[in-house]
Amino acid sequence: MQRQTDFYEIPSIYDILHTPGTAREVDGLETTALRFCTTKAHKRPVWLEPACGTGRYLRVALNRGISVVGFDLSKPMTSYAQKSIAPIRNRTGTGSARIFCADMTSFASKMSHNSVDFAFNTINSIRHLESDKAMLNHFEQITRVLTTGGVYAVGVSFSQYDWHWPVEDTWHAQRGRVHVHQIVQFVPPETPAEKRARQEHAFSHLTITRPTSTQHIDSTYPLRCYNTRQFKALLTRSPLRILGVVDELGRDCDMVDGIYSVCVLGVKK
Repeated sequence: MQRQTDFYEIPSIYDILHTPGTAREVDGLETTALRFCTTKAHKRPVWLEPACGTGRYLRVALNRGISVVGFDLSKPMTSYAQKSIAPIRNRTGTGSARIFCADMTSFASKMSHNSVDFAFNTINSIRHLESDKAMLNHFEQITRVLTTGGVYAVGVSFSQYDWHWPVEDTWHAQRGRVHVHQIVQFVPPETPAEKRARQEHAFSHLTITRPTSTQHIDSTYPLRCYNTRQFKALLTRSPLRILGVVDELGRDCDMVDGIYSVCVLGVKK
């Protein structure tokens, strides 16, 4: 069976595909948090993940004694995240966990202000915000919830418009007797009009193989494009500034067009 649907609305399959390697990614987040956060050390750190999906990062962080907060626009995702985090919270008895449904541009009213030490948004999730206005609203919301000395780590693949060509990524994972294979083709803006719109289109081709059936699911979604100049210009209009640029493991790297990097942002003084 093949159909057009939203892969993001199938949390169990999404979690199978993206959970492998999560612990290593959280290692990088911990390195980044320890290096850049200057919040007071007398309390347990609180991490926030906008667009948390199934909560895979939050599960690992909670297991390490970190208090976590996550939200997502998708109700199926937040329901899955809540259910997957509950056993860890009950077993460890350390840290607190809260998952709720919200938009990246209007979530701060559902949280205590100045309550987050470290926020993070990796693997281009922030590029689902469709405009500069939406991004600026999001940064304003983040500023409200960060405590003094808190930081926001944002992972972005920066566009290189003149040399950008279609690329393809492949993932495969297995949980029990369920195999999930995904090919995603990323098509950059090509015409002058598309460049002004600054939309990259992702085409996902998903195959789910179970003992008695094989399912094919196709979906597509846009991602807002930023080159480094555009991202820096946007930050000048926001309450945040760049404190550093690192890779997925928390090591220093350059902020370069055509490369994925993590920008560590702090509140302007």
